[in-house]
Amino acid sequence: MIGGGVRTFGNIAILGPTIRPNKTISTQLKKMETDLGIKLIDDPYGPVYRTGGLWQRGLSVGISHSIAHGNGSIITGVGKINDVQTWIHESYHYFQLLNQGWYGQLSKGFIDQFFTPDPYNNSNTNEFPATQYQSKYSN
Repeated sequence: MIGGGVRTFGNIAILGPTIRPNKTISTQLKKMETDLGIKLIDDPYGPVYRTGGLWQRGLSVGISHSIAHGNGSIITGVGKINDVQTWIHESYHYFQLLNQGWYGQLSKGFIDQFFTPDPYNNSNTNEFPATQYQSKYSN
C-alpha cells in the first residue's frame, strides 16, 4: 500500500498528472491503432499520457508517456496539450515497448539518449523509427 502511494506520487511529481487526448489527437491515435495493431485509447492496460512534471520533455517510461515541451513549459499552455507530433512520437514508443519488452525498451532508450550522438537521426536507435513514424503519420 505504501509502495503504491510512493509510486503514484513519484509519477505525478516527475511525469505530471494524467491527460486525455483531444479530438484531433484521438483521430490520429486511432489511425495508429489500426496501422500498428495496438490499443492506445480506451484500454485500461494501455499507455498513460501525462503533462510533464519535474521532467519537461517528451519521455516514455514503461506505459507512462510524458507529453511535454523541452523548453520548461507545457506544449501550448496549461490544459492545451495538443502537439500531435509529440503524441504520435511518444505513442510509437509504446508500440516499441510491446515489441521489445519493458527492460529492452527502457535500456535501449537510456543508451540512445545518453550515449548515442543525435539519436533522432541514427537508424540504430529507438528514437529514429519513432521520429520517422511521427513525420509520416502526423499530417
